[in-house]
Amino acid sequence: MIVMNLGIILVEGEGYYTEFKERISGLDKEMVAFSNASGGKIYLGISDEGKITGFNLSNRNRSIITDIARNCDPSIEVNIEKREHITIIIIPEGDKKPYNCAGGYYIRNGASSQKMKTDELIAFIQKEQRYNFDEQFDERYPAGEYAETKYKTFIRKCRISDEYDPQDVIVNLGMAEYRKTDMVLNNTGMLFLGKNPERFIPHSAITCVLYNLHSR
Repeated sequence: MIVMNLGIILVEGEGYYTEFKERISGLDKEMVAFSNASGGKIYLGISDEGKITGFNLSNRNRSIITDIARNCDPSIEVNIEKREHITIIIIPEGDKKPYNCAGGYYIRNGASSQKMKTDELIAFIQKEQRYNFDEQFDERYPAGEYAETKYKTFIRKCRISDEYDPQDVIVNLGMAEYRKTDMVLNNTGMLFLGKNPERFIPHSAITCVLYNLHSR
């Protein structure tokens, strides 16, 4: 059972870990926002102004709340508890970030849940290290560029027929993707098939120097 002082919570109001809601609508957005942040609690039956309006935690409503959490992607495990006339939904910080719902990707920012824009989502994924280096793209990589000699050596060693379109093979192997009509290599493609990949990934090449210490 949750130990809390409801009076203090009402006075403090909504915050980074706290959300007030009168109804079930929009719960999925709040759930993914807390999961993508540091976790939090949703207090059902309290208005935005901190007025207790009450919420009936019937078996049907409990089932609806559980289904909403399960339908997030990835699914979210929540705890549901009742305190007097309100219901508390406890959302832990997710370990499979980022989470999304039908409305998109949200994150807790202060006392509100905000939808992440594309650049914010990319930065978030990279920060959470859910985006592998191998799969990343660099805007500097020239479209359609790959070293034919490297490609021929590669398909020969892999016993891939040279009858297939090279770009289709490279894309199907996960080393590139089509951007509009042009193929663009990702980091894997650049390291395997790029022309002088050290132009973009300096640490992909090692320069060694041999000194003859016995020479005079």
